[in-house]
Amino acid sequence: MPQFHLLNQTHKTKKENRNKQYKLGTHIDLDVDNQRLKVRSISRDCHNLIQVYGDEQDQLELANVKYGKMICISFSTAGGTGEEQDEEILNELFHIFNLLSSLHQGRNNYQPQFQPLPLLARRTEEQIEEEGANEEIEAQMNNVGND
Repeated sequence: MPQFHLLNQTHKTKKENRNKQYKLGTHIDLDVDNQRLKVRSISRDCHNLIQVYGDEQDQLELANVKYGKMICISFSTAGGTGEEQDEEILNELFHIFNLLSSLHQGRNNYQPQFQPLPLLARRTEEQIEEEGANEEIEAQMNNVGND
């Protein structure tokens, strides 16, 4: 009988250790997720500043690194993943509007100014469409209507 008690205690200890490891792993995963969200947020802010204050060459570079796609991914929440914060989504939609307006109409309200860049506007719109953002925007509008 004493062997059974010892075996049972060993099994119980191993199970407790696995539970502790799982909880520790979950905590670490949350920390990593929070760090990733912070890096993404800072990256978005930097790209947004480049878009707002950049010249024609900067706009070309943003299109080359698929800035339009990046903005769309940042507010993608219809599938239940990502940051589901209305203010964040509104900010990103505002950035998309500013980006496309600047590319279509040119810019003369900020320095440096540039002429309309219709080819970059088209490329950015294709990136947005590729990402399925039009459907995402519709889903967000429906979600807001249901709240």
